[in-house]
Amino acid sequence: MTKIDGLDFRNMQVLREQKNITQVKLSLMVGVSQQSITYYETNTRTPSLPVALRIAKALGTSVEGLIDCDNIIAKYYSLCESDRETINKMIETLYSKKIRN
Repeated sequence: MTKIDGLDFRNMQVLREQKNITQVKLSLMVGVSQQSITYYETNTRTPSLPVALRIAKALGTSVEGLIDCDNIIAKYYSLCESDRETINKMIETLYSKKIRN
């Protein structure tokens, strides 16, 4: 698969499938055609920023989370809500320690 502009949106498909959302359902949620979703997932085309933002919101991730499977942000958003809350608490604890020092 060819990457357009150096961006690889294949993680979008991984996230969509994890949430049991079909391409058709995602296309309806986002307001684009099912064919557009296919193009984005196969890196044939790159979504515009507004479309990428809508896709990210529909899949419960960030735009960065759509782009790179190895990205730490993508890994964070692939976790369940309770695990993300645990990580957020850990970050806040570590951040508080840093501020006190």
